[in-house]
Order: sequence, then C-alpha cells, then structure tokens
Amino acid sequence: MFKELNDFLEENQKSVYYLFAISVLPLIIDAGVVYLLVQNEKYILSLNSMSWAFIYCIASISMAVGLIHTTFAALVGGFFLGWFSLIYMVPSYLVATLLGYYLGGFIDDGRLMNYFMKGEKSSKIFQNLKRKELLVIFFSRISPVLPFAVMNAVLSMLGANLKRYIPATLAGMLPRTIMFTWLGVEAKSIAEIMHGPKENIYARVLFVVLLMFSSLGLYLLANKALKAGLDKAIDRA
Repeated sequence: MFKELNDFLEENQKSVYYLFAISVLPLIIDAGVVYLLVQNEKYILSLNSMSWAFIYCIASISMAVGLIHTTFAALVGGFFLGWFSLIYMVPSYLVATLLGYYLGGFIDDGRLMNYFMKGEKSSKIFQNLKRKELLVIFFSRISPVLPFAVMNAVLSMLGANLKRYIPATLAGMLPRTIMFTWLGVEAKSIAEIMHGPKENIYARVLFVVLLMFSSLGLYLLANKALKAGLDKAIDRA
C-alpha cells in the first residue's frame, strides 16, 4: 500500500502539489478579503456596474487559480448586490471553469489519467466512470463541500469531455450558488456572511440535502463502476 502511494506521488508530484496549493490558499485569502471588505464597505457600496464587471473578471481568474472559493464570491455578491449579483456570478464561474480546466490539464499533462490507465482493474473502473461522466461531474459540482478549483483541476486531469463538462458544471453549480447568494442577501453584516449556513436553519437543511444528494450520487456511480470493473477483471482471470 505504501509503495503504491509512493509510486503515485512520484509520478504525479506536480499535480499533487498544485491540488494541495489550491485547496489551502482560498482558506487564507478569503479571510484577508473579508478584512478588506470590512474596511472599505461604504466605498464598495458606491461602485457602479462597470466597476462590478471588472471585479467579477478579477474574481473569475481568482476562482480559476484557486485563490478564492466560489461560495465566498457568491456570499459577498449577495451581500453587496443582492440577487442581481447572479448576473455577474454565473458567467464569472463559467469562465473560471474553463480557465481551471485548461490550467489543470496544462500542469498535469496527462500524468494522472495515464497512471490510472496502467492497471487493468483501475482502467476498467475508470472506463466505467467515463461512461457516466455527465453524472459524475454534476454530482461533484452540486456538492457544497467539494472545492470548485480542485474539482476543475481533477476533472481536467482525468480527461473530462469539455462538451459534458460545461453543461454539467452549470447544472451542478447553480443550486449551491443560489443558496450562498441567498445567504449573502440575508446577511446583516460582512462578518456574518462568513458563518454561512450555520446561522440559518433553512440554509442548514438545504446544505445537508445538497451534500447527501451529491454524496449518494457519487457513491452509487463509484460503487457500480467498481463492481463492473472487478467483474470484468475476474472474467478475464
């Protein structure tokens, strides 16, 4: 087991470092952005549409490279712009989706997929998951806990088809984006938005529903792919 893990890390070192970085960085940067928002709240409230369009362009790049969370961007947008923020937020995370996809593919250069395709069992499991790729992407996107930038990179590294990747991302991201925008709309202060669904019973219920729905969907897909892959491997033995 340790040898396999060591081999995996050696072959995919660059990708693992990148995934670790985009998992940790938003936790630090989100907190820093909150401080800046608190200090400049009155000025931000006076911004015009062109200023917000520019801000969301910056946010799009930041989300793509894993500097801020999409959920955080939705919360902030809901607080300052209300439901109108969705007009900026949806295109912003779609652009970030594409940028993250190409960046992940560039950094990984096919290593992760090649690693899984080397083994007979793992390749069969991988191929079975690819047949349900649209659902895999959708369930991974609708989860409120799976980081946006990390999933962009992982799905790209695993060779997600771009024609399925974009619509499945849109369908999966929209419910969680609406939920966190709503929390931003309901927040009475910038500090309050950092509590997320903890302070809203309805949001907590919705959060759990989305999490369970995503987890169950991914479990069923993975379990079916695992069983089918092992059955084919046994038949060939």
